[in-house]
Amino acid sequence: MVPDAPQCGSTDAGQIYIAIARDVFRLPYAAVRQIRTLPPIDDKTLVPDPPNSLAPPGCYANPVRARSLRLNLDIQAVLPAAGLPNAPIPIFGMAFMSSPISRETLQQDWFGAFCATETSSVIADVTPEGYERCAVRTGQPPPHDMKTIYKIPPTLYATPAGEPFFIRTHIGDLLYGGDSIIDYQLDDEVMLYYQFWLKDLPIEHVLDFDRALRAMIEAATVKDYPWPTN
Repeated sequence: MVPDAPQCGSTDAGQIYIAIARDVFRLPYAAVRQIRTLPPIDDKTLVPDPPNSLAPPGCYANPVRARSLRLNLDIQAVLPAAGLPNAPIPIFGMAFMSSPISRETLQQDWFGAFCATETSSVIADVTPEGYERCAVRTGQPPPHDMKTIYKIPPTLYATPAGEPFFIRTHIGDLLYGGDSIIDYQLDDEVMLYYQFWLKDLPIEHVLDFDRALRAMIEAATVKDYPWPTN
């Protein structure tokens, strides 16, 4: 669901403020197609009280708050910056999640276990672009014949923490749509997660797309938000 448009001051007309843990994002209300509260990942992660709980929900002093939110954003504006055709590329299940667990650590473990599988069906190599790749034959017809994890070295592209960037592709039809996943920490408290169809967002465009998406998120982040101290 999407909450009613916030009735905020003139400087915030048409905007909605959303807080995940202590991170606050200012987004165009018209671009937020769905907000869905997710179950908490970690009960120890507390959502602070707003500066003014009497302010209209979704305004600066009283943002929509949750440990995790699933957002369905209109990402059309990201495409030109990513050098992609001006056509819809569906991103499914996009979520900001409060997560004190390092996704990069988990993905390093997954990648290592995936590559270490002792079977002739595993292909481990480096792509011409310099991506480490481990792929497993699925027995399905193309293009779903290979389940693949790409590890992008930080010298080419990194997470905000400077860690390797992982792309998991053709892992099956996912709950919210798509067959591929990207997820990583935006900061110490919040992770970004989204799904897509590899046929719509080919591997050669993923880094440019994520770079443009990350710039959009950075521009929407409210710096030094005045959370109450007690």
